[in-house]
Amino acid sequence: MKKYLAWILAALCALMPVAGLAAENRDTQLTTTLPREHTITVVCGAGGAVRVEGTVYTGTRTFIVDRLSAFTLEAVPDAGYQFSQVEAQPSSGVSISGNMVIIGSVYEGKTLTLSFVREQVNPTPTVNPTPTISPTATASPTATASPTPTVSPTTTASPTATASPTASPKPQPNFDLPFVESQGNVLYDDYLGTGAGLKELGILYDEDYELDEYELLVVLNNKDWADGNMLLVIAQLEDNGSYAQHSLMLSGLQLARLWQEKQIQWIEMRNGEAGVLLRIDELLSGNVAKYVDWALRDPEAAKPEAVENLPEVELTAVQLEHVRFEVRIEPGEEGTYRFGVYVWFAGEQPSVAELMSSLKVCLSAGEQGGEAERNAYVEAHALSATDEMGAVEYLESALIETPVRETGGQDQLSEYFNVEIDSEEHAIVLYDPEKSLDAYRRWSMCADWAGNVEYAEHEPHTPS
Repeated sequence: MKKYLAWILAALCALMPVAGLAAENRDTQLTTTLPREHTITVVCGAGGAVRVEGTVYTGTRTFIVDRLSAFTLEAVPDAGYQFSQVEAQPSSGVSISGNMVIIGSVYEGKTLTLSFVREQVNPTPTVNPTPTISPTATASPTATASPTPTVSPTTTASPTATASPTASPKPQPNFDLPFVESQGNVLYDDYLGTGAGLKELGILYDEDYELDEYELLVVLNNKDWADGNMLLVIAQLEDNGSYAQHSLMLSGLQLARLWQEKQIQWIEMRNGEAGVLLRIDELLSGNVAKYVDWALRDPEAAKPEAVENLPEVELTAVQLEHVRFEVRIEPGEEGTYRFGVYVWFAGEQPSVAELMSSLKVCLSAGEQGGEAERNAYVEAHALSATDEMGAVEYLESALIETPVRETGGQDQLSEYFNVEIDSEEHAIVLYDPEKSLDAYRRWSMCADWAGNVEYAEHEPHTPS
């Protein structure tokens, strides 16, 4: 009994300090400081990008967000892909609506991992024994002083100059294009749109998508001079007075509408002193079409250099919907430029410039007077191409004026559009519709694309 009493007393003594401590600290308050900001980490998988507040990002990005504010991003799939899912850690408070990922109230840091999957594309193109469209380019061994209506654009060439492509009669393309409901913008919806709104028109600027600081002009002539019809895209100066990399990005469906429904034959893009001139039909037929058809069916096996002997194909509207074409101009040092044409699909962007016979690179030749002055300019100037090893090649060059002028006394029926778009949409059309077409005309020294090299203009130079 005494042993049990002793044990109970020892236990009571052991508890007394704890009770005393609790009594002394009964007024202690525990506090915590809530952060004012949280970090949202976005991990973008292959096959797409994310758009946050108008800017497109790829890879992994972090964003600092005020506590209890909303955070929204848009999944932007590449051509041939679709947004699959988002995995959030922690998972609470995240909702998805279409391609939009929304956190209504940010109260903690999160990591959002976006996944994209390849769309199921099973095109069944019609294979023809002969091409539907047969774009050709011919060289002019002698000077062309008075171009005829079968040549576009107008060319004043030296004896060694390469003339612009000859326009031979071609059957109209017969793409089965889906119906487009007009969105109310005459230039975009009636000439470029595929029903998805302005967001489908991509202007690539310094590797980020922007839609402002460009001029777009549709130049249409009468049916007897339709080969001069052109979409002219002009990049504007940057704030510091320079020109950075600029590109025009159009979907296959947009190009098909321009060619089939509007009979636009040419695209010219200008970036400072440089310009690129190409025919739309060469992007949608011939060797480029062969490669696109092959790449959409078997992207790992398709090679641009291996399409020459493949049978001709007609691309379908389904295929055209899954590709985008980019025309790129990248200024270099000391007045040099690089040019390229690329096709985007399934996260890839291979060059297709080498598959086009009409592709011309151009550098501005300033104002030109009469025929004698133009011929003298051609004799004293030429474009050069410098490869990675520093080897310089002088190219056969021609003096070309764009947009093309009609000949034979025909009246020109060019169309201009004054487009009003909410500034928050980053409008692309900045040109003055009150200007005459002459304000957009210029002479350029042009040559056939000679590869991924640096192009420049030199004087004096006597062609060999």
